[in-house]
Amino acid sequence: MMRIRERIEVQQFAASVCEHVKTGEMHKEIKAELYGHIEDHVETMMMSGASEEDAIRRAIQAMGDPTAIGKGLHAAHRPRTEWGLLILVLLLAGTGIFMMFNVDTVYKKLENGMYGLLDKQLFFAGTGIAIMAAFWFFDYRRLKRWSELFFAAGLVLLAISPLVAIKVNGVSAWIGIASLVIYVPRMAIILLIIGLSGMRPAYQLGWKEIALQFIFRGLLPVILFMQMGVYTEGVIYMAALVAVLVRMRIRWTQLVGILMAWIGLLLVTLYSSERLRDRLLSFMYAKDDPLGDGYYYTSTLKAIQDGDWWGNGFSAVNDWLSYIHTDTLLPYFIYCFGWVAGGGLIAMAVSFFYRTIKVSKKAREPFGQGLTAAIAALFMVQISWSVLMIIGLAPFTGVRLPFVSFGGTNTVTDFLLLGLLLSVYRRKDIIPRGSSSTARQAIR
Repeated sequence: MMRIRERIEVQQFAASVCEHVKTGEMHKEIKAELYGHIEDHVETMMMSGASEEDAIRRAIQAMGDPTAIGKGLHAAHRPRTEWGLLILVLLLAGTGIFMMFNVDTVYKKLENGMYGLLDKQLFFAGTGIAIMAAFWFFDYRRLKRWSELFFAAGLVLLAISPLVAIKVNGVSAWIGIASLVIYVPRMAIILLIIGLSGMRPAYQLGWKEIALQFIFRGLLPVILFMQMGVYTEGVIYMAALVAVLVRMRIRWTQLVGILMAWIGLLLVTLYSSERLRDRLLSFMYAKDDPLGDGYYYTSTLKAIQDGDWWGNGFSAVNDWLSYIHTDTLLPYFIYCFGWVAGGGLIAMAVSFFYRTIKVSKKAREPFGQGLTAAIAALFMVQISWSVLMIIGLAPFTGVRLPFVSFGGTNTVTDFLLLGLLLSVYRRKDIIPRGSSSTARQAIR
């Protein structure tokens, strides 16, 4: 007896349904679901005494109109856009551009020679948006094939940076290409994140494999970040790795082991690095030296206090805050526009982070789950650090508020990461996963 799903009339019915589903990637799964329903109907009717021919005919009729089923499945399996996330980013980026106009005006009043920030930020944001759009419509799953290569490239970039990069404040982390200056650790983090996301799910790994993976993916990159003196990027990378492992269901005992190893590395680094010890002690005792090591904290707190509810107005001159276009942009924003506006900006940033978590939860396959979890962790560290350091609860390390603070590499890569998030969300309903509850609902 010919299998029911091989009967021409059954295949024609399934093909008629799929004609209306534009996402060809889902056709195989939808047909399997339809065949299963028809076979169940046929088996039930044959047990009641119907012939096979009659049972197949009646089963197909019971399924309903193939056009209606197909249109219902098409509505369920079409590309999606996370408009809330996109709107929040455009608001944050718009705030950043507005603040560069504000800061440009202030710098002209002070005649400090730092002009043209607005034009540069418009260029960075425009470039970032173009890259975001490209990655948004790009199928992110194609990156998985090359994930190991991306990770290796990130390590090589970190390893050679001290040899070829421009040194600023004792840190070799910038590479000049024509008139552009690229921040190497940020580029390396992007490559490493893509590499991390291609790992095998953590729950499939034993202790030995976890240990080997940790040495290669957990210790080696962090050691390279620390050798460069870019400790914040090391923290961001560690947060991204933990997020990927948790999303991939690592055992809690394995996670504790990883955290303990990192603590050991930190203690060894503190013992061997006088520069890191000095920075940590300066942060811990900043309040005891308000005009020295504590100047950043006292100046930012003063700016926030002087901002009051409604601020001092557009382009208000502040002669005690340093780097108001980058490190202290958030306290300067509050100084100009007040606590209410500052609270609104922080709320937008936190809402953006919350929506990145929602995107991660919607991912349907391991690579997308790991990628979105790592990106969410990266933004979480940036946003929380930016807020905590202006109130004295985190050291000043050059961490910038995503999409708002001035910066070329940071702004462009922020948009690149957003494009990957949107790409994952776009495909959340068009990636097969073996069984489709949506097909069942459409048939009903």
